[in-house]
Amino acid sequence: MSRFFIHRPVFAGVIAIVIVLAGLVAAKLLAVAQYPEIAPPTVLITTSYPGASAETLTKTVASPIEEQLSGVEKLSYFSSTASSTGALSITVTFEPGANVDQAVFNVNNRVNIALPRLPDEVRRNGIIVQKRSFDILNVVTLSSPDGSRDTLFLSNYASINLVDELKRLPGLARAVRRGQDRHGAGAARPGDRLHGDRHRPAGRSRAVPRRRDPRLI
Repeated sequence: MSRFFIHRPVFAGVIAIVIVLAGLVAAKLLAVAQYPEIAPPTVLITTSYPGASAETLTKTVASPIEEQLSGVEKLSYFSSTASSTGALSITVTFEPGANVDQAVFNVNNRVNIALPRLPDEVRRNGIIVQKRSFDILNVVTLSSPDGSRDTLFLSNYASINLVDELKRLPGLARAVRRGQDRHGAGAARPGDRLHGDRHRPAGRSRAVPRRRDPRLI
């Protein structure tokens, strides 16, 4: 067969051009959803423990959850990240071809098994189990044409009015806000009133009442 094309270079060149043109046409007509899955399915577990250090998060929250994750079907590996601000995220990666919806269901069941062993503050804040995709479908930017709104205002506007609406779109795994942080407020109490709570993260969290600023709505 190879000798046939070697002795007929013109015919071989025409066949090659036809194959290239057919590939270009198919690339435009083929839907993105029909491309093979390359990235493995990933599930993200997030929670918070206000006032706790990274070491405390690892010992009291991450370890009980990771112990239960070891037996999940088609699990490849998992990794956890704990910050000094009390935020914890565990990324669970499955084998390529695994059903991501079934993976979320299985991970959520294992998290519920570990729930009684977690601190009360973590249970009150809740644990979020959701699909995670590393494919960025679109990037939306906000701007103020006349310059009357700064980046902090636009960041809060996106958090309040846009992010939740985008998350409800069908087929969208996650919507993330990037940029400047939200509005915040600081508060201080006399030292004698905080003395009994300063060694307990839950106590420090309860020391500051939660209040919504109507100006941010």
